[in-house]
Amino acid sequence: MNKERGVLLAVIACTSGICLTLASAKVAQTLDSQPNPATATASQARAVSPPAVHHILIEVSDLGKAIQFYEGGLGFTVMSNSGGFATLKGKTVDIYLSVGHHAWEKERSAAGQPGQGMYPHVLTDDVPALVAKLKAAGYRIVDEPRTYSWGVEAFAADPDGYVWAIVSMHE
Repeated sequence: MNKERGVLLAVIACTSGICLTLASAKVAQTLDSQPNPATATASQARAVSPPAVHHILIEVSDLGKAIQFYEGGLGFTVMSNSGGFATLKGKTVDIYLSVGHHAWEKERSAAGQPGQGMYPHVLTDDVPALVAKLKAAGYRIVDEPRTYSWGVEAFAADPDGYVWAIVSMHE
């Protein structure tokens, strides 16, 4: 084995200039066929597709009440529900509900507003109709529908106090 390794090393040592030259030529040829990041078009530069949001995990205090809000109120479809964990299917993003929390997380205080500063948006065709449905079911409407240049937006809270934006976009 050592003798073979020694021969291989001797060959590499004897031909290292040629190997480096060949490798360099091959690298140059490969680089010539790749788009230059400085001059590449947008489609050439887009080697990696943008990430997609798969789901939003929400820690809830009462799984049953949360499912009522997300399924009955907002219209998500329950895919599974067992052991304090439920998954709900949305059109583009799913919702996962959990009564537990990660070991690295601190316990939430009852006084703190959950999810403050992060407001997921639900897209609907008719914001006022969805808000009316949520009101009729007893959910808190944080902000009534308002019309903007881009569409209509309202805010509603789930049973744990997470605030959701409900929007429709002008076409």
